[in-house]
Amino acid sequence: MTDAIHPRSIRPERSEAHTQQAAHADITENAATAASVTMADPGDGYRNVIQGVAWSYSAAPTGGGLVITDGTTTLFSVAITAAGVDSLIFPGGFTPGASKALVVTLASGAGAVVGKVNLLGPVVETM
Repeated sequence: MTDAIHPRSIRPERSEAHTQQAAHADITENAATAASVTMADPGDGYRNVIQGVAWSYSAAPTGGGLVITDGTTTLFSVAITAAGVDSLIFPGGFTPGASKALVVTLASGAGAVVGKVNLLGPVVETM
């Protein structure tokens, strides 16, 4: 088992010196285009962590879904079939592991369907 595919717990005793708010852009894409947010590889001794992902589709998507990767390997994937706002919360946080990017992609909803995706609680932690 690796932490690359399993949520990990955040220890409550961590101080501000051990985490920093990650710089990222919440992305909104046009209709019939995937929406994606990337946290770049934070470098040696660090890892990206998110507490959750929120998304929305303006209408019921055709082929909707959410995929989380480390840039090359799929770590999490789920189909989304309904319109509206929803979210996934990772109670202990989710990380792709040490020194890896974190890429969250909301699939195109097809046609005129507009999709939006946002990271919840993104931080970069020391190892």
